[in-house]
Amino acid sequence: MQHNPKSIPALLSGLDNFDLVVGNRLKDLSGMPFQRIMSNKLTSFLLSKKTGMKIIDSQCGFRAFSREVLLNVQSRSNGYEAESEIIILATRAGFKIGFVEVQTIYGNEKSKLNPVKAIIGFIKVLFY
Repeated sequence: MQHNPKSIPALLSGLDNFDLVVGNRLKDLSGMPFQRIMSNKLTSFLLSKKTGMKIIDSQCGFRAFSREVLLNVQSRSNGYEAESEIIILATRAGFKIGFVEVQTIYGNEKSKLNPVKAIIGFIKVLFY
């Protein structure tokens, strides 16, 4: 329940021009914890360097995939690092990635993310 379902049509319409559409939560950072802002900016920067394309919000899991991406991009990861791995594999396969603004809803829930495990997973994917 972190993303507003009203953003789903924007994600789906993005498939008219892109093979993979990723939500961009970074236009409105109010309510986003500082640690998430910094980790997202760092991972997005590193993935931009690795893929050669501008990755705006690498960690947003609110995504839409074309049928071709689903058939041809297979992540080996099963944690949060899968989000980054899919971006890398999709760009390597020549798929076009686009971003659409999505609203994020932050409540008082505690994150289930283990920061150390997430960093190790990201580094493995980055240097794979």
